[in-house]
Amino acid sequence: KFLQSEVNIPVVATMSAGKSSLINAILGKDLLPSGNQATTATTCEIKINNDLKTFKGTIYKDCEPHESVEENIESLICNWNAQGNDSQNINIELEGPSSNIESNKNKILFIDSPGPNNSQNTYHREATFNYLKDDIRLPIILYVINYTQIGINDDKFTLEEICKVVQKNKESLERILFIVNKIDE
Repeated sequence: KFLQSEVNIPVVATMSAGKSSLINAILGKDLLPSGNQATTATTCEIKINNDLKTFKGTIYKDCEPHESVEENIESLICNWNAQGNDSQNINIELEGPSSNIESNKNKILFIDSPGPNNSQNTYHREATFNYLKDDIRLPIILYVINYTQIGINDDKFTLEEICKVVQKNKESLERILFIVNKIDE
């Protein structure tokens, strides 16, 4: 099932679980803003392309390309990400190399999603659950559990949604990987 030409890997968790930090570690580059509070406010798709020397990025607003850059990617992400709570129509797409990942034939696409428990923007919940329920592309879902907040109601709600997906689609269970983060705290 996972021998598709494009492998989508959404990283899902509640706010401040460490989704962006995990993606940065996987990429081997501090590309995405991270913090110990709600930081990600837009969906950011990161395509691994080891043929490129540096990252390039495009901002989509209302599904139309709005701005493209090949320099200062980190500041571009910070600026547009800050606007994500005000609009559900902003998406960031990045493409570039990773020293930690070889992507021979497959296109690997990591998706940094906002926490579904962000009360400022209900679109965050909808966007996250769309990845969970995608039984056509069957993305590999990395679910990050914040060790310092195990058992919170927000996690319980999200995990109940995952259970519904697993019950509906038997193939779902094998595509969800659970990662415990912040265990050193």
